[in-house]
Amino acid sequence: MTDDIQRLREEIDEIDSSLIHLLAERMRVSREIGSEKEKSGLPALDKERWEELMTRCIEVAAAHGLTREFVIAIFDTIHKHSLKEQEKQV
Repeated sequence: MTDDIQRLREEIDEIDSSLIHLLAERMRVSREIGSEKEKSGLPALDKERWEELMTRCIEVAAAHGLTREFVIAIFDTIHKHSLKEQEKQV
C-alpha cells in the first residue's frame, strides 16, 4: 500500500469519527425534541418539517456535488432513528 493511500485512509477514519460524533449529537437533540413534544402533546412525526428538511438537504447536497438519491437514503435512515429516539420520550 502506498503512503498516499494510507494517508487518505487515515483522513477517512477521522471523517468517520466526526460523522459518528455528529450523529450522536443529533440523536441527543432528537431526544430533547421528543421530550418537548411530549410536554406539548405533539406527535413525534412532523411531516411538514420532514419535507422542509429534505428540500433543504437536497439543495445543499447538490451544491456539493452529491446526488439526490444519496442524500435521501442517508437522511431517511437518520430520520427513522430520530423518530425512534423521540418516541422513547413521548
